[in-house]
Amino acid sequence: MGNISKTDVQDCHEAIRRCLEYTDPTRSVVLIGGSHAGVIIGRLIGEYPNEYAVAVLRNPVTDLLHTYNTSDIPDWALAQSVNSQFDFETGCNRYADTSFVTYLIERSSIRLVDQIKTPVLLQLGKKDKRVPFSIGLRYYECLKANKIPTKLYVYDSNHGLSETPNASDCFVNTVLFIDEYLHLSS
Repeated sequence: MGNISKTDVQDCHEAIRRCLEYTDPTRSVVLIGGSHAGVIIGRLIGEYPNEYAVAVLRNPVTDLLHTYNTSDIPDWALAQSVNSQFDFETGCNRYADTSFVTYLIERSSIRLVDQIKTPVLLQLGKKDKRVPFSIGLRYYECLKANKIPTKLYVYDSNHGLSETPNASDCFVNTVLFIDEYLHLSS
């Protein structure tokens, strides 16, 4: 707690590196995840732009300040970033603390969008209150502006995208996107 986008990202990158040492170090690595895993994956493809082949993000937290402002769980951003509790009675206005605002911006993966080279598939729920749709949409727009191969699928769903038609569509589009860049069916 309190070290988002640092310890978690380093741990994941190191774990992947070690796994590759025991298998095939030249193997293409595909990253798939959502929500908090979106923080990690967004940072991985920004900090290590030449090491990951494809990224698939479902309702990812790519902007911590935006998440703190708009999520139905602002306490998550506080706990994960500065290990602080949210005061639900007063709303705990933290904007007077500019170091907090700066920290959230610095730890956000959208800040690294200019370094990304990895193709990205985004799957977003329009009704998501946990990680509002606008966060992923902005990330998509930034990737497109930087000419990163990117696809966006938007579902009339919430954070989980768990309804059978949506989950099925996410699965199929994930496989197709990975195949498009790794040419697995050839």
